[in-house]
Amino acid sequence: METAIRALAVATPLAYLVAAASYLGRFFRGKEIPRGLLRVTLVAALILHGALLSLLTSHRGSLPLTQAFEGLSGVAFALVLVYLSIEVVIGQTSTGFFLLALAFAFTAVAAPSTDLDAPYRPDLAGPIFGIHVLTAMLGCSAAAMSAVYGLLYLFLHRQLKGGRFGTFYRRLPPLDVLEKITGWSALVAFATLSVAIPLGLIELRRSHGTFWLWDGKILTGVATWVVFGAVWASRRWFGWSGRRLAYGSLAGFTLVLVSLGVVNVFFTEFHWFG
Repeated sequence: METAIRALAVATPLAYLVAAASYLGRFFRGKEIPRGLLRVTLVAALILHGALLSLLTSHRGSLPLTQAFEGLSGVAFALVLVYLSIEVVIGQTSTGFFLLALAFAFTAVAAPSTDLDAPYRPDLAGPIFGIHVLTAMLGCSAAAMSAVYGLLYLFLHRQLKGGRFGTFYRRLPPLDVLEKITGWSALVAFATLSVAIPLGLIELRRSHGTFWLWDGKILTGVATWVVFGAVWASRRWFGWSGRRLAYGSLAGFTLVLVSLGVVNVFFTEFHWFG
């Protein structure tokens, strides 16, 4: 099993790289690259990634999200699953490269931190912990999705404002579609983190005897929840749209990256999952 895990840890980011390259080729060369080929590369990467996470879970006896940067792998898996559903619904592949490039970067960073000798931790087992981790991963992936589509919105808006109607104008979805996905992803991020954070505090009480610690991971998680809550509320009641919505989502995702990167390494004492 260990040999298979090590092989999959290397193969997974490579598979995302191949998928991202296929989508990039389709973006610039259009129908010369069949859509079916894109779907094959994407699904193959997901299968390899799912196998990696499953084998690690079986090997350790707990979810493989407890070492530095491993949370990035879980976020990447959820992100690509969500993207696949969006691709099926809207029928466009033009944004696939940007999401898959992010998945490649996340899994490539996470791969070296795969520790096969990590001890079994009973405090990381149980249904509450499992739901906490799954909703946290979904929240982070939704934050990433919102930020990517928000960034694409800002780029396309600038292109149109400058009167540039090139490849990006022809390939990317319209501004209203990008804005809608940005907004809905922000709402999903807020909703899932609204579940993940209270469950995490319950698990904190079980493992540390308190509902609160002044820990960097908790603080950035709550800050991310507040930002996406403010983005959703501002869109719902104050009519935020377009660039404001995109900038808010980028701010929230920046906190996610800080949490999964800097905080995981330097500013958390008790938990490493995303």
